Amino acid sequence: MCDCGNTKEFYLSNIVPKPNARYTKSCGCQRIRIVSEKNTKHGLSKSKFYKRWRSMFDRCLPSYICSSSYTGISVSSEWKDFGKFKDDMYKKYLEHKKINGERNTTLDRVNPYKNYSKENCRWATMKQQANNKKINYDVS
Repeated sequence: MCDCGNTKEFYLSNIVPKPNARYTKSCGCQRIRIVSEKNTKHGLSKSKFYKRWRSMFDRCLPSYICSSSYTGISVSSEWKDFGKFKDDMYKKYLEHKKINGERNTTLDRVNPYKNYSKENCRWATMKQQANNKKINYDVS
C-alpha cells in the first residue's frame, strides 16, 4: 500500500532500497506530482497577466502587424524572466484590474519611445493607452 492510499503489486526486489540503485517509492503518484511541479513554474500560464507578458515580446517582432510603431523597442533583460516581471508588476496589475476590470487593464509604456522596463511601464486603461502614442508624446 502506497502512502497516498492506493494499492499496487510490485516485485519485492523493486521496492527494497538498495545502495546506488533505483527502486519503487510509490504507486506512481510521486512521479505525477514531481513532473507536475517541474512543469509548473508559476501557475499563471493561462492567465491574462501571463498573456500580457508574452504580448510584449510579440510587439517587438518585425512581423508584428503594427511593427513600425515598435521599431527599436525591446524588452529589458530582467523582464525576459517571467518571475522578475511578476515580482515587479503583479501586485499593481491586481490593483488596476480590481478597479478597471481585466479587459481594461493593459500594459503601457509611459514613454512610447523607450523600451519595456520596470521604470517605463504601468498598467493603463485602453483609453489611457490610446492617448499615449508617439505622435502625442512630448519628447522634451
